[in-house]
Amino acid sequence: MGIVLQAAFLPETAVRAGRLAQLFPKHALPARAVNTADLPDRYRSPKLRRCVDFLAERVS
Repeated sequence: MGIVLQAAFLPETAVRAGRLAQLFPKHALPARAVNTADLPDRYRSPKLRRCVDFLAERVS
């Protein structure tokens, strides 16, 4: 048992399932930029595309 400070989207499923509890709901982490980089002439696999889309949707 312990306390952790992390982005809200990481433990979201466990909180909804009741396995974790949010202690300070009004406390928010400061915003941070998340960057991805790839080569423009390189094939982007569907897995990588889904990962980038997921990050853009959930983190921004």
